[in-house]
Amino acid sequence: MKLERTFRFRGRRDYLHSTSLFDDIRKIRGADARNIDMRFHRRTAHQVSYTDTPPSADDTVVAEWSDDAGKLYVIERDDRIHEHESYDEGALADLLVVDGSPLENIEVLEHPHEKFRVIIKDGVVCKNTLLS
Repeated sequence: MKLERTFRFRGRRDYLHSTSLFDDIRKIRGADARNIDMRFHRRTAHQVSYTDTPPSADDTVVAEWSDDAGKLYVIERDDRIHEHESYDEGALADLLVVDGSPLENIEVLEHPHEKFRVIIKDGVVCKNTLLS
C-alpha cells in the first residue's frame, strides 16, 4: 500500500505539523485504532507519502506509526508544501490560555479581559499577560 497525501502548513509554521500527520493517519486507520505508537524523526517542509513497505536507504523517513493493524512509514516526497491554513478555519483564535478551567466553571469564558491570559491568532501573539 502507498498513499500520497497533500498538506498545507498550519498557522505560520514552515514545516508540516505533527498533529496534521497524526490526525490524517488516525482517519485512515479508523477511530478504533489501538496501541498507537507514533515516532517523529524529523521536520519536513515537503509533502509526504504513507507506505507499509519498509523504507529504502534513499528514503527520508519523517515519522513511523504503528498500531494493532501494523506499521506505516511517513516518507518525504520531492514536492514542497507552499500553502498555509489556519489551525481551524473560522476559529476566533489558534490558542487560548485561560485562567481557570472551563470544564469546571464555564463562566471563565464570559470574562475574556480578565481570564484570557494568552491569545494567539493566525500564529501571532495578540495578548500575553503571563510575562507581566
